[in-house]
Amino acid sequence: MKEDLSRELRKISDFYGLAVTDEQIKLVQEKTTFSSMKEKSSSTHGDLANAFFRKGEVGDWKSLFTEEQSKEVDAQFEKYLAGTKLGNMIKYEKYCTF
Repeated sequence: MKEDLSRELRKISDFYGLAVTDEQIKLVQEKTTFSSMKEKSSSTHGDLANAFFRKGEVGDWKSLFTEEQSKEVDAQFEKYLAGTKLGNMIKYEKYCTF
């Protein structure tokens, strides 16, 4: 979604059979930016807000995982998701390797 949000929002609206205007897509894009959601997180997520909203950067997980933990996740990905439609959508090699 982060690569082309308007395209993905269009896919979601089409999937649900919703007729949405370009203005509505733009409004959803504005309301769902990381900064907009983080700003409202205490009212939407209460005490858990900080756990859900950290930096909003692709790859920030590298500051939280050790290399050993990353290798374990890699092994689980290979076991359960590699070669599947979902696994391909994640673009694991691009975003999820140390």
